[in-house]
Amino acid sequence: MIPMTVAEIARAAGGEVIREGSRPGARLKGVSTDSRSVRKGEVFVALRGKRNDGHDFLGQALQRGAAAVVVSRLSPGDLRKAAGAGAAVIRVRDTVTALTRLAARQREMTSARVVAITGSTGKTITKDLTASVLGQAGPVVYPRSSFNNE
Repeated sequence: MIPMTVAEIARAAGGEVIREGSRPGARLKGVSTDSRSVRKGEVFVALRGKRNDGHDFLGQALQRGAAAVVVSRLSPGDLRKAAGAGAAVIRVRDTVTALTRLAARQREMTSARVVAITGSTGKTITKDLTASVLGQAGPVVYPRSSFNNE
C-alpha cells in the first residue's frame, strides 16, 4: 500500500473519522481484512463474509497492532478497545465499498502497470505463474495469497 494518513484513508473510503488515534499524522502502510494477519501499524477493514463478520474480530486486530480500523458498525466496547490501543476508527456505510474505493485511490496514486486476472477457476495458479514470468524482467508486486470473500 502506498502510505496514507488516517484522514486520507477516510476520505478515499468515503468514511468519517470517529476517533483520531494516538498518531494522527502517521502514514499507514498496509491493509488487512483478516484479523489473524494484521501487522503493527496497518489498517484493518472489517468485512462481513458468509461465515464470519470482521466486526467480531476488532479486538484481535487491535491486539495485533492495527493502527486504524474501518467499520460499518461500532459498539461502545469496540470504541473503548480502539482507544485503549491508540487506534483510529473510520466509520463507513459499507466496508466492501470502502475497501473498493480505497483500492481505486491507491491505483490513482501510482503509474505502475497493472495486470488483472479474472475468471471462476485457475486464478491463483495463473497469478503465480504470471508473477514468476514477469519477475524475470523486473520487480513485481502481487498478493501472495488469494482473496475469496465474494
